[in-house]
Amino acid sequence: MEAKRKIENKRKIRELINSFSEIHFDKEITDFCRELLTELKDNVFLDILQGRPEIWAAAIIIVIARMNFLFDKTIPHSLKGIDTVCDFFGANKSTTTQKAAKIRDELEVGMGNPRYTRAEISDRLRIVQLPSGFAVTMAQYKEMIKLTGSLTEENCMEKLKVYYEIKEKKSLEERKTIELENQKRLEEARITAQEEKRKKQQEKWENEKEFQPDLFNF
Repeated sequence: MEAKRKIENKRKIRELINSFSEIHFDKEITDFCRELLTELKDNVFLDILQGRPEIWAAAIIIVIARMNFLFDKTIPHSLKGIDTVCDFFGANKSTTTQKAAKIRDELEVGMGNPRYTRAEISDRLRIVQLPSGFAVTMAQYKEMIKLTGSLTEENCMEKLKVYYEIKEKKSLEERKTIELENQKRLEEARITAQEEKRKKQQEKWENEKEFQPDLFNF
């Protein structure tokens, strides 16, 4: 009986998540929410039968949104805030955020968890240890493999040195490119200013000429 109620509650929560996602999320974020709901349903310490489905749906969305920085206003298509979620479901903000914190802690879904985070975010947050013992982000590790090839305990230090040399060279090239672009913009601005000045002087001269008497008519 309880198993059937859990299945029914999961269905309700899933439908609520879908209704919010259709407006605010893409497929990837929606799938993260659904995945978290599935894990939540099977957790013995978090009973989805306790509390309104709207609270559970809002809490799940808040967990996923935070992990993907969707409350950061600098990110395109971000949410305006937690109120956006709570108001949509008519959920109490305090109750919902407490539920979200409980889900996060109980399921140990920390920042960068690849099951619930976009790859570009997860790779910047996850730390991996190289065969040499050095720690880098997953993004750096993937880039290192791409630029220098596979790593072993024997070649790791040499590959690490090569990687940072490549990165430094690329950084210098980017700075030079930016500097040249800035110089180009300054030159274009200087030419534009000169042209504007010339036009104004020409207009002034034409106006003065219009009001000067024609001496040949006297």
